[in-house]
Amino acid sequence: MMKIRRATKEDARKICNLKKETFRKINSKDYPRKVAEVYINKQSPEKIIKNIKTGNYFVLVDKNKLLGSVDLYNKNVVGSLYIKYSEVGKGYGRMLMNFIENYAKKKGIKKIILFPTKTAIKFYEKLGYKKSAKEHTWEIAGYKLKERMMEKKLK
Repeated sequence: MMKIRRATKEDARKICNLKKETFRKINSKDYPRKVAEVYINKQSPEKIIKNIKTGNYFVLVDKNKLLGSVDLYNKNVVGSLYIKYSEVGKGYGRMLMNFIENYAKKKGIKKIILFPTKTAIKFYEKLGYKKSAKEHTWEIAGYKLKERMMEKKLK
């Protein structure tokens, strides 16, 4: 039975592996090779456990199989949405985003923001997210990367 539930410490290793595999297979082409390697290598179960402790980290599971994860931090920022790479295109990303948006609404949040990878921009546009004028610049592996924030007002 498929369900979305709060992530637990026991999920951390599976989430870490999911994020690494999906990034390698889908998102790594969005970044210079060194940047992708640094991003993949900085994922750790310990870091994920720290984020799980906020209580705003959720997983999509079918029986004991982890299919995806989503988290919300700083009240209204989607930190990451990851779907197992072999399951992309089956509606699981939409399912998790609908869940996190409803969760945010129940918390009184009026707007969600996120920083998508290049590959994910069209997906978020289909869900009603709009590109913001705000850009976030960050440096990793000697590269300066600019990402445009996306946002959606919750109704």
